[in-house]
Amino acid sequence: MIPNSKTIAKNVGIFGGAQVFSVLAALIRTKFAAVFIGTAGVGLSAVYNTVVTFYSNVAGLGLSFSGVKHLSEIYAHDDKETFSEEVVRLRTLGLLGATGGFLLSLVFAPVLSYFYFEDWSQTLPFALLSFFIAVNIFAGVELAVLKSMQKTRSLAMSAIWLAVVSVVFSVPFYLLCGVKGVIWAVMISGTAGALITIWLGHRAIGLGIASPFVNMQKQSIADLLRHSRPVIVLGIAFLLGGVVASGSEMIIQGYLSAMASLSVLGLYKAGYQLSITYTGMIFTAVSNDFYPRLSAVNNKINERNILISRQIKVLLFITVPLVALFVMLVPYILPILFDNTFNPVSRMVQIASLSIIVKSVTMPLNFLPLSLGKSLDYLCLEGAFWILLVPLVILGFAYGGLDGTGIAILLCHVIELVYVILFCRIRYGYRFVTQ
Repeated sequence: MIPNSKTIAKNVGIFGGAQVFSVLAALIRTKFAAVFIGTAGVGLSAVYNTVVTFYSNVAGLGLSFSGVKHLSEIYAHDDKETFSEEVVRLRTLGLLGATGGFLLSLVFAPVLSYFYFEDWSQTLPFALLSFFIAVNIFAGVELAVLKSMQKTRSLAMSAIWLAVVSVVFSVPFYLLCGVKGVIWAVMISGTAGALITIWLGHRAIGLGIASPFVNMQKQSIADLLRHSRPVIVLGIAFLLGGVVASGSEMIIQGYLSAMASLSVLGLYKAGYQLSITYTGMIFTAVSNDFYPRLSAVNNKINERNILISRQIKVLLFITVPLVALFVMLVPYILPILFDNTFNPVSRMVQIASLSIIVKSVTMPLNFLPLSLGKSLDYLCLEGAFWILLVPLVILGFAYGGLDGTGIAILLCHVIELVYVILFCRIRYGYRFVTQ
């Protein structure tokens, strides 16, 4: 059954409420960061989080997304036994990925330290992130389970708890240790949040915390990989897309840090978070409900066109007035959320935040290849955006400073809008439906 616009708006409201709580917590955390660790500390935190995302994407095999498609199709047919078996297999893959991510992050810690800082001073902090990376990968699997079962309340609770622990376990380190506490704030708050997600996932379906270990004794790794091939193939596409995204962010951060300073990087990251990450959390709320529903009707062209069109309308209805209000208030709220040292990013935030309106159209369409298992198509769409973003941001900064990076971000989203609409229309027969 295709939900109507009212139902979609209700579901977005539930997840959106949780995301609003997340944004408020993030703003509190950012305010303390701005006061006690400054722009350099914000830049360092951005580096650590980007590294975690990069390794989680590489070693996680994209299971947090490919698993949703696979499990949603089974869950829609109400086959509980098969669903439980596939959950155990997915968790086993997650365990293998977590182990791989832990080892990779340990081995390459010195390389990352030299890449970012041209010395070995950050080798230990990068190595410490390996614990967070391993738990984060396994938590991604549990998110896939919750999304496929459309556990709205559990997903909302997960977002709320993540917001709470991010403040509780971050702010004290900023207060007591300053910049030196950044690594502990990132690692401990992230690990605690991931553990809560794992607990919620196991509570939703059970099967025992040791089920992946038991499955590895019953089934060889070769058999597991062979049986899970469709999930892994789609996951690898998502992995590569994530690698391109994280790699692009690392290049941009490395460029700004080398050509300007860590403080400029902190300003850019703060501006990006405020204009894209925080305001874009509405899309996180949408994906929790929309992607499983789209996966369940992926082979019915008319139904999926209706679902995508309704989702676009609801998103535009929400984002247009919110972004307009946000743009007008930026000069007034920026000193409150941060401090006066962050005022140079005001115009960047105003310009870049317009991208959220553009993304309201592209985001539902970007889920189409994922729901159909078209891994190469998804990789092309996702990779094109990030590959285009790097030179645009570099050129924007070179000719327009931080304001130029805001123009670059908006321009990249507009270009993406054009090619995504054309691609989905030609490749999948998508047509906007007014009903």
